[in-house]
Amino acid sequence: MECVRELPVLGLRLKRMADSDIAYAMECIEEAVLRSVSEAERRRRDDWLPRLRLSVSSIYDRREGNEAFVLWQEERRAGFLWLGQGSDQFTCAPAGYLYGIYVDEGLRGKGVAKWLMSFAEDWCADNGLERLCLNVGSHNSEAEKTYRRLGFAPRSTIMEKRFR
Repeated sequence: MECVRELPVLGLRLKRMADSDIAYAMECIEEAVLRSVSEAERRRRDDWLPRLRLSVSSIYDRREGNEAFVLWQEERRAGFLWLGQGSDQFTCAPAGYLYGIYVDEGLRGKGVAKWLMSFAEDWCADNGLERLCLNVGSHNSEAEKTYRRLGFAPRSTIMEKRFR
């Protein structure tokens, strides 16, 4: 696969996702989601992970405006980035969406997430989009702090009420 960006200092290459990367991408998404939900939801993951896997299978369906990338360090996968295009929930203006990001634990704290987010912003600009939106789970305070440091700010709050 073609390299779309390099970070030579850490020996990183970002490439478009290939068929052989789908299982890895799913693992990344599952781990990220598990960090974003409550302990009670983590304990019940067998109830909802199958539905998550089905919905995430759309990553590689090649819908227009939906691209996934795998981060490589040497010959091993080291991260994942999933971007898409949609409409702002309030204004309906075109917007880029960060659907998923994952950096291997050994690379965290080294600026890799910031580098990936810079790529995401460039991707949006290249696609004529003026904004990048994302959701972060209320239980993932580490990710929320990172996004705030990168200039993201809350725009809405998703609320829920459980009945069971």
